[in-house]
Amino acid sequence: MAVAALGAITGLAAGTVLGVVTGWFLPTLYGAGAENDELTGHLEGT
Repeated sequence: MAVAALGAITGLAAGTVLGVVTGWFLPTLYGAGAENDELTGHLEGT
């Protein structure tokens, strides 16, 4: 019983850390944000 409880706590902690790290880095996978696109458009003269 103690092993199952420890596994559940460990899984919850690992899932939380993975979620926080993924949420932090996920926006970088989509490229530049809208404000950067607007600035690029001004610099290119469009």
